[in-house]
Amino acid sequence: MGLLERLKKGIVLYDGSKATYLESMGLKSGECAEYWNVTRPDDVAKMTRDFIEAGSDMIQTNTFSANRPTLESMGLADKLEEINAAGARIALECTKGTDVLVAASVGPTGLYFEPAGYLSFDMAVGIFQQQLKPLHDAGIRIVNFETFMDINEMRAAIVAARGFGDVEIICNMTFQGERTLNGTPADACAVTCCQLGADVVGANCSGGPVTLLKPMDLMEKVTDRQLCVKPNAGLPERENGRTVFGIGPAEFARKMEPFAQAGVRLLGGCCGSTPAYIAAMKKFFEGKSFPDVEMKDRPIIASPLGILDLSQEGLQFCEMIFDEISEAMQEDDFMSVSDILPMDIDDCDACIVDFRHLHDDFPVQKLITALTLFMKKPVVVRGGSKELLELFLRYYPGRAAVIKRAGYPDNMYGALLVSESVKPLAAA
Repeated sequence: MGLLERLKKGIVLYDGSKATYLESMGLKSGECAEYWNVTRPDDVAKMTRDFIEAGSDMIQTNTFSANRPTLESMGLADKLEEINAAGARIALECTKGTDVLVAASVGPTGLYFEPAGYLSFDMAVGIFQQQLKPLHDAGIRIVNFETFMDINEMRAAIVAARGFGDVEIICNMTFQGERTLNGTPADACAVTCCQLGADVVGANCSGGPVTLLKPMDLMEKVTDRQLCVKPNAGLPERENGRTVFGIGPAEFARKMEPFAQAGVRLLGGCCGSTPAYIAAMKKFFEGKSFPDVEMKDRPIIASPLGILDLSQEGLQFCEMIFDEISEAMQEDDFMSVSDILPMDIDDCDACIVDFRHLHDDFPVQKLITALTLFMKKPVVVRGGSKELLELFLRYYPGRAAVIKRAGYPDNMYGALLVSESVKPLAAA
């Protein structure tokens, strides 16, 4: 039985923090926890079994930071395949003969996207594909992307995972308040991830359970997918030379109940949560039932900074035509976009980006960089070749709408298809 089938039947308990557990076994600051899959596999296996015995219905591989950039920084890049394959093998061996599910744990690259850094979307896709391959080859069919702060990096991770076909994808962002560190609100994260192909969306890390109530509420209001939450056991503090967390197992379990009441079905812990926290949740939730929550399926589009429901009446749109700025984009003159933004853009609900006069060699990625820097509004794309449109939708860090025309496929990177009057096709 797959993860989604299990979630339909009730609460599924995840595991907790591997770093916290391994630190108690001697993991030193700055040491690669994932390399223990190779050097100390028995200890990693003990950790996994302890979480299972505590009540975890699903555990993760010890591979969170086992991507090329992170391993390179530790001098372990040549061990990437070995570390990930060993992590998968340990988890699968520990769950053999049980009904406990295994998910591949994959974290962010730690790099900044262009123009703040040098990481491009396609580079990120390649990094995630490289890490996922040995995990997939070993037989892992659930992938958990977590602790992501950049929605475009999460998009790259989803695209990479979808390339393997037969996987269920969990996407957990981390928040400060209602937004990621990059400023994307929780509802925009949910819309973008779900429409691109995530099966489960949610949040992890951040502060204690209370700090994730609002982000999860925003997600629940806009998504038609299952939800996951894995908070920290409070905020970390240093006490007598060691890191401690302020929320104990029993209190943590009680604070998780509002999530279950709101329809979250995949529950676990992040930093500071040991097997004792999972055991406390197992005991607290045993025998309890919670109401089903109606799945939302609304025609919502999203920019990196907000969402828009296109089923609303009286929406205002402004148009942006780019047929005269190709040369400026070729020269990385991003400021040209700010100069041609419509005067009424702050008063509109969404912006129609007109591609009808653009050639296929137009620098789309540079345009998207400029749009992300200067425009907060969601976008509706009109015209352009199928190839140009797919390129835009691949790199746009949100969910765009596309005015449907002959020759366009029905599903392009999760875009919402609309009529010429910018009405969702199903309601047009």
